[in-house]
Amino acid sequence: MDAAPDEHAQHESGEQGGRTAFAEKDVAYYLRMIQDEFEELAQVKKKGGAEHSGKPVVLVTGDTLGRGPEPLGKRLLTLFIKSLLTSPVKPKVLILMNGAVPLAQEGSELIESLTLLEEQGVRILVSAETADHYGTEEKIRVGQVAHMSAITELLLTAEKVISL
Repeated sequence: MDAAPDEHAQHESGEQGGRTAFAEKDVAYYLRMIQDEFEELAQVKKKGGAEHSGKPVVLVTGDTLGRGPEPLGKRLLTLFIKSLLTSPVKPKVLILMNGAVPLAQEGSELIESLTLLEEQGVRILVSAETADHYGTEEKIRVGQVAHMSAITELLLTAEKVISL
């Protein structure tokens, strides 16, 4: 009868040891998975995939900022873009799409500000599809015309996107 408790104790310690070994394998597996994810992210950054500078991508889809009276919204957007000129923190890219495309066209009061932003290193992209829709591509005076596929890739791979 004394042998049975010893066998039982060995069996329990074997199970316990098995559980510990299994748990250690699980933890090691999960840590390896997490490490691989960070390594994969580092590789994407190394390869220069998209805009990985820590600076945000700003998506502007209209000629106003916020909801409310239109004149106030236009003034707020103008102030925002002009504030970027003196801000020590600048976006990596400013994307103009839909109702924001006219901001980059001749006659816009923001042409000078957008041109200065470009000179300060902010990449300005203008939606080709929007310009084509309105037949205004030849009126664009600042920025680079970009197709939706390039804009989509940029938005999906950016570390941070601010949508106005």
